[in-house]
Amino acid sequence: MIELLLVVAVIGLLGSISVVAVRKVRFQAHKGESASNIRQLAVANQMYAADHGRFAPNSNVADDIHWHGRRGDDGKFTGEGGYLSEYLEGNRVRFCPVLEEYVESEEGVEFDEGTGGYGYNSTYVGGDPLQLDKKVDRNAQRGSLTPWWASGSRRNYIDQPSRVVMFTSTALVKNGGIVETGTSAPYKSISRGGRLRSVMTPTVHFRFNGEALVAWADGHVTFEEPNEASIAHNVYGDDNSMFMVGWFGPIEWNGYWNPNYEEERAY
Repeated sequence: MIELLLVVAVIGLLGSISVVAVRKVRFQAHKGESASNIRQLAVANQMYAADHGRFAPNSNVADDIHWHGRRGDDGKFTGEGGYLSEYLEGNRVRFCPVLEEYVESEEGVEFDEGTGGYGYNSTYVGGDPLQLDKKVDRNAQRGSLTPWWASGSRRNYIDQPSRVVMFTSTALVKNGGIVETGTSAPYKSISRGGRLRSVMTPTVHFRFNGEALVAWADGHVTFEEPNEASIAHNVYGDDNSMFMVGWFGPIEWNGYWNPNYEEERAY
């Protein structure tokens, strides 16, 4: 009887080890797939910039076309018809398999569908902050000017692309869960006159065993650990602390999001 119990115990132990091993292999596969997905986004944006002289805008003025897709008749994003769609395999962003597991168990409300779980550096790459300080032509026809946040930055604005964030793994904490968001938020918002303003809601998601996935402006991909910056602010009043969102690297002058942070300029 004792021998039988020992055999059963050994079989159970081996089974547990096997399950852990399978989960580890599966996670590594998903991690590799997600790295490939975000690398494809960076390459697509480089192709867009080669064609247009600027990186893809984060959104248009009407807010119905974003980098990842456009709004359908129901007001929700379809995940197709975005600025980068034609440069992507299958004409749409591939969904992060790791986020898919989180969303199933911790889903809040819908926000930005079609992003795949990746967010764009909309402030410094998907926007053109240099336009903030340009003088407005008073004689320009009303509605003819494109605001800075709806015009991608010029390629020569980023002189050290290997040190500037283009895309990251993202999630937004909203209504007690996490949802897709197409924005990788820097630490602070910016304003005219070269000023940094209020702390943003953190969206970088450290879902890869405590690391976030980052595609840099030169196309290389890394995994980054969170810094110690406060993640208390949430524009919706939600608690960020349970959902592994935050920032990485330096936060001064918006760190790696800002091509000019080493010069201590807001943009």
